[in-house]
Amino acid sequence: MELFVCGLSHKTAPLEIRESLAFTGRLFDEGLAHLLDFADEAVLLSTCNRTEVYAVAQQQEHVLQAVRGLVSAREIPWEDAESHIYLRSGTETVIHLFRVSSGLESMVLGESQVLGQVRDAYEASATRGAIKALGHALFRAAIAAGKRVHRETEVGRGASLSNRAVDVLGMCLGTLQDRTVLVVGGGLMGQLAARHLRERGIGTLAVISRDQGRASEVARAFGGEAAGFDRLVHWLALSDGVISSTGAPHPVIRRHHLEGAGARRGYRPLPVVDIAVPRDVEPGIEDLKWLHLVNVDGLALPEGSLDEEYLRAEAIVIAEAEAFLAWLSHRRMAAPAISHLLERIERLRLQELDRLHRKAGGFTPAQSRHVAAFSHRILDQVLHEPLVRMRELAASGDLEGLRLIAEAFGAGEEQ
Repeated sequence: MELFVCGLSHKTAPLEIRESLAFTGRLFDEGLAHLLDFADEAVLLSTCNRTEVYAVAQQQEHVLQAVRGLVSAREIPWEDAESHIYLRSGTETVIHLFRVSSGLESMVLGESQVLGQVRDAYEASATRGAIKALGHALFRAAIAAGKRVHRETEVGRGASLSNRAVDVLGMCLGTLQDRTVLVVGGGLMGQLAARHLRERGIGTLAVISRDQGRASEVARAFGGEAAGFDRLVHWLALSDGVISSTGAPHPVIRRHHLEGAGARRGYRPLPVVDIAVPRDVEPGIEDLKWLHLVNVDGLALPEGSLDEEYLRAEAIVIAEAEAFLAWLSHRRMAAPAISHLLERIERLRLQELDRLHRKAGGFTPAQSRHVAAFSHRILDQVLHEPLVRMRELAASGDLEGLRLIAEAFGAGEEQ
């Protein structure tokens, strides 16, 4: 079995491709179930900037088949997606995931939200029984690496797409002081945007969400006014700027909303920062010249922001990845010897149970269960210390020590 990652990100694919391959809700469940037809373990990570499959599988072709199926299920020709998709295995998979969880692969360098998104993807896959020991170990180590980067370096301190969206809106308006801003979406991104806006001294905050209760919570927390989508045109007309970040699978701000609002506001310029993937603002509205639309791809920071803190973060990622890879190597080293030992002991146990059964002239079902349980308990106690020692020897790379213990139990000659 090998580790693989296959997917696309803002570095390899345009927004229209990424949004067409976003997986939320029912699509996430269906996609994960499909992956398990081809892989032994799978985690599906779908964020604003990436859709990635992490898999434990026999061959990379199995992973490619699985991803082709995900693409075709979204009615996207494979030739349209193939050039945007990357496939990595083994060590490269580990380093890539550790970089992702640390925010070093994010559009906004050091973005902290992605660590939570990695954790959510891991927990969602674990809850659905899609991962086993190796997947658990990989993602726990990646999450620990991300926490360490954020704890020990200043890279991306406070960085998030929501914060960057507020920065861009401020640049569009000149100032956010005393402005009226509409936030569309009451989820985490919307909450963060509302907090950052309030910190920048905006005058009026309006929050619109499909969930009226959530909109009310966000508005109450940050001193704003909540509304339903029936008031969208009203607030588009009143606002100086908009940040939209719903999790809807389709556009929620459509041409007719914008045209209605434009007429009411006398076609006064309106900057809209759309950080949702799939996009919240309906594509094809470029002819609305009074509208200044910035989508998630417009939030990238300028190139050349590498500094000492970034290099420190890189060093942490490499160190954590190397520690995980060493653990994985030791695990694989110990597995054959331990497997052979356990197989031999189990054969001996079954042989002795059969001999005892024949000597006793047979057991009742209850007696058979008790005798079997007794034999397991004895062997568990006898094998506990040798197995602990074998794992310690594997961790230190002592293959000779492993061989000697296996031979002491009569398993070495069978390997």
